[in-house]
Amino acid sequence: MSQQELPPISITPGAIRFNIDSMKLEYFRIGSEGGSTSSYAGIGTLAAGEWVQITTDSPDIQTGGTRGVRGGGQAPGVTDTIDYVTFESKGNASDFGELLDATSSLEATSSPTRGLFMGGENPSVTNIITYITISTTGDAKDFGDLTSARRGAGSCSSSTRALTGGGNTGSITNIIDYVTMASLGDAIDFGDLTQSRWLTTATSSPTRGLWGGGLNPGPGSEYDIIDYVTIASLGDAIDFGNLQSSKRSLSSCSDAHGGLGD
Repeated sequence: MSQQELPPISITPGAIRFNIDSMKLEYFRIGSEGGSTSSYAGIGTLAAGEWVQITTDSPDIQTGGTRGVRGGGQAPGVTDTIDYVTFESKGNASDFGELLDATSSLEATSSPTRGLFMGGENPSVTNIITYITISTTGDAKDFGDLTSARRGAGSCSSSTRALTGGGNTGSITNIIDYVTMASLGDAIDFGDLTQSRWLTTATSSPTRGLWGGGLNPGPGSEYDIIDYVTIASLGDAIDFGNLQSSKRSLSSCSDAHGGLGD
């Protein structure tokens, strides 16, 4: 038998090995990604299967835990309260701590470990960014400053960067700022939205940030625009598509694959 005709190596499905090239643990499975085991001859051989990297996943890895946190707003007066809930259970929100100041019209976003509150009114428009550690309780601390004071912006994030775009600085802006959440410091210019607007909403996947809707009182227009950016890069937003109707002051949410706004 020639070298080109070596018999297949028999491997038990579920076998585990340490790949010294990738430095990752792998397991052997029958078939290939998207394939059918019935289409493979010689079950238990290299010809019939593949080595697959072992990965782990949990709510802690994806979100930093199982908590949702909100801060500030009007209740009916402007408040500095930060509340939290535990997603896996039902019940009322619990006290987390306090913002640096009573603030409304602010934006919030997070990494797996930190929550950031950005801008708002207290009572004048502010550029302050504060942060909390989501897994603990306690008062917010100073993180840095936005490039300009604003309210009614839209914020989103990846696991490393937080972005805030648009807002009202006294005039309506299209500026997008970003910070690296693991560090402390002032925001840096990222690029611009396609249109200046405020009361927009933002959401994100692990790689893209999206802004939808909003208002520009200059022309008196509500927008149906959806913009997107690639969070790991810098640059101006690009047209993504349109909402079903022109809206402002939306709420939004997302997972790794899709986003909702209403």
